[in-house]
Amino acid sequence: MARRWVRVSLISLVLLMLCVGLTLGAFTWVMAKVPAYRSQMQVWLSERAKLDIEFDALRAEWRGYGPELVFTHAVLRSQDRQRVVAVTEQGSVGFDLWQALLTGRLNAARFRLEGTELKLQRTAEGRFEFIGQSDWPEFDAHTNFD
Repeated sequence: MARRWVRVSLISLVLLMLCVGLTLGAFTWVMAKVPAYRSQMQVWLSERAKLDIEFDALRAEWRGYGPELVFTHAVLRSQDRQRVVAVTEQGSVGFDLWQALLTGRLNAARFRLEGTELKLQRTAEGRFEFIGQSDWPEFDAHTNFD
């Protein structure tokens, strides 16, 4: 009986390692294809952020929590492309692989901007607001940054 338990345990361990290896291999393959989809990622991010987002380069990296998309020299504009809201040297969106395996959905878990320049303006009432902020669907005219 003990030999059977050891055998079942070893087979289970090998199968688990095989599944993890296949999953990591699939993500590595997908990550290698990421730079070719820069324009599609810009559209996808722009739709979700309700802003026009452009960046020069896109690459994928692997972190302990899962894959991360890293973009460089990003410019965030209002949807009408008339106003620059922010400029950043580098940013990233991290995805939690382990949560994705549990839920079956890949969701952004981390968002980071480095070297960011935000654009503010003073309104006629003397308040400060981000340029393009009034275009945001969640904009609250009573938000005060003074």
